[in-house]
Amino acid sequence: MELIRETVFEHEEGRETATITAAEQWSVNLLKKLAVEYPEQVTIYENKDGSIFAHVPFKWMRLKPTRVMSEAQKEALAEARKKIRR
Repeated sequence: MELIRETVFEHEEGRETATITAAEQWSVNLLKKLAVEYPEQVTIYENKDGSIFAHVPFKWMRLKPTRVMSEAQKEALAEARKKIRR
């Protein structure tokens, strides 16, 4: 049987924390890093299989769509960055 690697975010209305169950390595690493940086705000419970169960502030949770830009917009942004670096 193949082990399923997933990251699941849960939140109950009215609660200030969200729960994350993580088995994907990127999310495990990120949550462990955040627990070191913000020990008062992040609580982690590690499972024997390497996955983790964590509580984080709900305010941190958001969905952010990938920004889509035209070639003209990309060129304009590149020019603006060049000017800033000078």
